[in-house]
Amino acid sequence: MSETAKNESGPGGLSTSATSSSPSVAVTVLNWNAWSEVLTCAESVLASTYPSRQLILVDNGSTDESPDRLKAWAAHRFVMWEQDEGEFAGARFLVWKRPPRGATDLPGLETVALLFSKENTGYTGGVNLGIKWGLERDVPVEFICWAGADVRFLPTTLSSLVDAARASGAGLVGGTDLDPESGRVERICEPPYPVALAYFIGYLPGVRGLVSRLYARRSRRDASLPQGVRRSGRAWGAVLLACREMLEGVRARRGTYLNDGFFMYGDESDISWACREVGWQVAATDHAVFHHPLGVPKPPRVYYYSTRNALLLAHQIMPWYLRWPFYAVHGGSTLISAARQLLRGKVQVAKARWAGLKDGHRKVTGRWIEH
Repeated sequence: MSETAKNESGPGGLSTSATSSSPSVAVTVLNWNAWSEVLTCAESVLASTYPSRQLILVDNGSTDESPDRLKAWAAHRFVMWEQDEGEFAGARFLVWKRPPRGATDLPGLETVALLFSKENTGYTGGVNLGIKWGLERDVPVEFICWAGADVRFLPTTLSSLVDAARASGAGLVGGTDLDPESGRVERICEPPYPVALAYFIGYLPGVRGLVSRLYARRSRRDASLPQGVRRSGRAWGAVLLACREMLEGVRARRGTYLNDGFFMYGDESDISWACREVGWQVAATDHAVFHHPLGVPKPPRVYYYSTRNALLLAHQIMPWYLRWPFYAVHGGSTLISAARQLLRGKVQVAKARWAGLKDGHRKVTGRWIEH
């Protein structure tokens, strides 16, 4: 789509004449041995006030009782709905569709799908399966939203994300994390620099916060966008919304949606870069608030993937004159952090960081051998 066409099109790059007032949204939530959290998240999606939505729960090769629990929940929750089952993209599926008559509860909810992957393909692989279902089966939706299992949507979260996408014409939108226990808030506020530069700045101690504060003042004066909506270098956080045309462009360019090689962590910056590469903008909104625990203890594998994938992303998106300074900053901070973890007796975390640093420079992708 040309720039002229995008400027003349409706929000999200979709023609206003062809877009309904409430374009359809499919919400993908990934499960891996966390059925209780996932069902709580699913119920928050069902409670949404957004008038045209689908729910996709992807079980990513769980080894506990998750598959049975998810099926029992759906069978009880949608007892009057039409049910179908089969195979899709190598995964088994169960889907419940709202019947033409007889179901008056959960207004706006059209379908609920359970997808059961045969193996753990990581966060990126599981989300890709959900995106594939939403875009490549039956009637494709206009927007795909994906979220972590520990997210709780507020009733207006989806509406605010869609409103921001349509107002800004962005292909990718991020919202605002709110920890309900501590009240801590994390929101995206960085200038729409090239993703490589935005990612580099994010690793400079103190610089990221200064840049965010300066940009927050400037973005409030941007009369071209609604208050609380701004263009951004990247979208990150536990909930992202992407438009169909952007995702189709990314898949046509590289053969997939999210980068399967990352397995988990770093996928937000990667899809932001891919979004910009195919000619779309990235935006963020303060209004799309969702509950998400922040600052909770993390297992060693999180440190491995975040350390490794930072380097994989640098290999992918950074020119050489940013890449080598990034290696120095990232490597130094990783070694210092690993040393501190050792002093605190957290040997496994220190080993995970060191392994991630080595594997990142070796360009190792996929699942960590110790995960």
